[in-house]
Amino acid sequence: MLKSVLLAAALLGTTALAAFTPPVQTIQRVTVSTVGGKSVETLTDTATANPGAVLQGTHVVTLPTRKAGAPGPRYTVGIPVQGTYLPGSASADNKAVTISFALTKDGPYAARPTKTVTVTENGKSVAKTVTADPAEYRFVRYEFGELQGKVTVKLRYRVN
Repeated sequence: MLKSVLLAAALLGTTALAAFTPPVQTIQRVTVSTVGGKSVETLTDTATANPGAVLQGTHVVTLPTRKAGAPGPRYTVGIPVQGTYLPGSASADNKAVTISFALTKDGPYAARPTKTVTVTENGKSVAKTVTADPAEYRFVRYEFGELQGKVTVKLRYRVN
Protein backbone atom coordinates (compact mmCIF):
# COMPACT_ATOMS: atom_id res chain seq x y z
CA MET A 1 0.00 0.00 0.00
CA LEU A 2 1.41 3.39 -1.00
CA LYS A 3 1.50 5.96 1.72
CA SER A 4 0.64 9.52 0.74
CA VAL A 5 2.97 12.17 2.10
CA LEU A 6 1.43 15.45 3.20
CA LEU A 7 3.66 18.10 1.64
CA ALA A 8 2.84 20.78 4.18
CA ALA A 9 4.98 18.78 6.59
CA ALA A 10 7.64 18.23 3.93
CA LEU A 11 8.21 21.81 2.86
CA LEU A 12 11.84 22.53 2.21
CA GLY A 13 13.52 24.13 5.22
CA THR A 14 15.68 27.21 4.84
CA THR A 15 18.32 29.22 6.60
CA ALA A 16 20.06 32.40 5.59
CA LEU A 17 23.32 34.10 6.45
CA ALA A 18 22.01 37.59 5.72
CA ALA A 19 18.53 38.77 6.64
CA PHE A 20 16.22 39.02 3.65
CA THR A 21 12.52 38.82 2.91
CA PRO A 22 11.30 35.23 3.37
CA PRO A 23 11.42 33.45 -0.01
CA VAL A 24 8.28 32.54 -1.91
CA GLN A 25 8.30 28.74 -2.03
CA THR A 26 6.28 26.38 -4.19
CA ILE A 27 6.31 22.59 -4.37
CA GLN A 28 5.10 21.03 -7.62
CA ARG A 29 4.78 17.47 -8.90
CA VAL A 30 6.83 16.72 -12.02
CA THR A 31 4.99 14.54 -14.51
CA VAL A 32 6.58 13.30 -17.73
CA SER A 33 4.34 12.21 -20.60
CA THR A 34 4.73 11.54 -24.31
CA VAL A 35 3.00 13.93 -26.67
CA GLY A 36 3.46 13.50 -30.41
CA GLY A 37 6.38 11.15 -29.80
CA LYS A 38 8.21 13.69 -27.63
CA SER A 39 8.74 13.65 -23.88
CA VAL A 40 6.96 16.58 -22.20
CA GLU A 41 7.33 17.67 -18.56
CA THR A 42 4.38 19.14 -16.71
CA LEU A 43 4.53 20.84 -13.31
CA THR A 44 1.36 20.78 -11.21
CA ASP A 45 0.69 22.18 -7.76
CA THR A 46 0.17 19.44 -5.21
CA ALA A 47 -0.54 19.13 -1.50
CA THR A 48 0.32 15.42 -1.18
CA ALA A 49 2.55 12.94 -2.97
CA ASN A 50 2.97 9.18 -3.00
CA PRO A 51 6.33 7.43 -2.78
CA GLY A 52 8.06 7.53 -6.16
CA ALA A 53 6.69 10.95 -7.09
CA VAL A 54 9.20 13.56 -8.26
CA LEU A 55 8.71 17.01 -6.74
CA GLN A 56 10.28 20.33 -7.63
CA GLY A 57 10.88 23.00 -5.03
CA THR A 58 11.05 26.51 -6.51
CA HIS A 59 12.17 29.37 -4.27
CA VAL A 60 12.08 33.02 -5.29
CA VAL A 61 14.55 34.88 -3.09
CA THR A 62 14.60 38.69 -2.88
CA LEU A 63 18.13 39.75 -2.01
CA PRO A 64 18.64 42.99 -0.08
CA THR A 65 21.10 45.75 -0.87
CA ARG A 66 24.33 44.80 0.89
CA LYS A 67 26.42 47.04 3.06
CA ALA A 68 30.04 47.46 1.96
CA GLY A 69 32.19 44.64 3.35
CA ALA A 70 29.21 42.52 4.41
CA PRO A 71 29.33 38.85 3.43
CA GLY A 72 27.13 37.80 0.53
CA PRO A 73 23.81 36.21 1.43
CA ARG A 74 23.26 32.48 1.14
CA TYR A 75 20.17 30.31 1.20
CA THR A 76 20.17 26.69 2.35
CA VAL A 77 17.44 24.24 1.42
CA GLY A 78 17.02 20.95 3.29
CA ILE A 79 15.88 17.86 1.43
CA PRO A 80 12.86 16.43 3.29
CA VAL A 81 13.58 13.32 5.35
CA GLN A 82 11.17 11.38 3.15
CA GLY A 83 12.92 12.56 -0.04
CA THR A 84 16.04 11.79 -2.08
CA TYR A 85 17.79 14.61 -3.97
CA LEU A 86 17.88 14.10 -7.74
CA PRO A 87 21.45 14.65 -8.99
CA GLY A 88 21.94 17.67 -11.25
CA SER A 89 18.57 19.21 -10.41
CA ALA A 90 19.77 22.15 -8.30
CA SER A 91 19.81 25.33 -10.39
CA ALA A 92 19.50 29.10 -10.26
CA ASP A 93 18.29 31.57 -12.86
CA ASN A 94 21.55 33.53 -12.53
CA LYS A 95 24.90 31.92 -13.37
CA ALA A 96 26.64 33.99 -10.65
CA VAL A 97 24.97 31.83 -7.96
CA THR A 98 27.29 29.18 -6.48
CA ILE A 99 25.62 25.88 -5.57
CA SER A 100 27.10 23.46 -3.04
CA PHE A 101 25.89 20.42 -1.13
CA ALA A 102 26.28 18.83 2.31
CA LEU A 103 25.38 15.63 4.10
CA THR A 104 24.53 17.49 7.32
CA LYS A 105 23.15 20.96 8.02
CA ASP A 106 26.48 22.10 9.45
CA GLY A 107 28.41 20.90 6.40
CA PRO A 108 31.02 21.05 5.18
CA TYR A 109 29.49 22.28 1.91
CA ALA A 110 31.20 21.41 -1.37
CA ALA A 111 30.44 20.84 -5.04
CA ARG A 112 31.05 17.14 -4.36
CA PRO A 113 30.85 16.38 -0.63
CA THR A 114 32.89 13.57 0.84
CA LYS A 115 32.34 11.13 3.67
CA THR A 116 34.55 8.80 5.67
CA VAL A 117 33.97 5.07 5.37
CA THR A 118 35.73 2.14 7.02
CA VAL A 119 36.97 -0.61 4.73
CA THR A 120 39.02 -3.73 5.33
CA GLU A 121 42.39 -3.87 3.58
CA ASN A 122 44.84 -6.70 4.20
CA GLY A 123 42.74 -7.78 7.18
CA LYS A 124 42.82 -4.34 8.84
CA SER A 125 40.12 -1.69 9.16
CA VAL A 126 41.11 1.47 7.33
CA ALA A 127 39.24 4.80 7.25
CA LYS A 128 38.98 6.29 3.76
CA THR A 129 37.49 9.50 2.47
CA VAL A 130 35.23 8.94 -0.55
CA THR A 131 32.92 11.12 -2.62
CA ALA A 132 29.34 10.85 -1.37
CA ASP A 133 26.61 9.69 -3.71
CA PRO A 134 24.33 12.63 -4.66
CA ALA A 135 21.38 10.61 -3.30
CA GLU A 136 22.96 11.13 0.14
CA TYR A 137 22.89 14.94 -0.10
CA ARG A 138 20.60 16.39 2.59
CA PHE A 139 21.21 20.13 2.09
CA VAL A 140 21.69 22.38 -0.94
CA ARG A 141 23.26 25.82 -0.43
CA TYR A 142 22.93 28.73 -2.84
CA GLU A 143 25.46 31.55 -2.38
CA PHE A 144 24.58 34.85 -4.04
CA GLY A 145 27.79 36.88 -3.72
CA GLU A 146 27.19 40.43 -4.98
CA LEU A 147 23.73 39.79 -6.47
CA GLN A 148 20.74 41.93 -5.53
CA GLY A 149 17.06 41.72 -6.41
CA LYS A 150 15.09 38.56 -7.19
CA VAL A 151 16.75 35.23 -7.88
CA THR A 152 14.91 31.95 -8.47
CA VAL A 153 16.48 28.69 -7.30
CA LYS A 154 15.17 25.17 -7.86
CA LEU A 155 15.83 21.56 -6.96
CA ARG A 156 14.09 18.24 -7.35
CA TYR A 157 13.71 15.21 -5.13
CA ARG A 158 11.95 11.88 -5.24
CA VAL A 159 9.53 11.00 -2.43
CA ASN A 160 10.67 7.83 -0.64
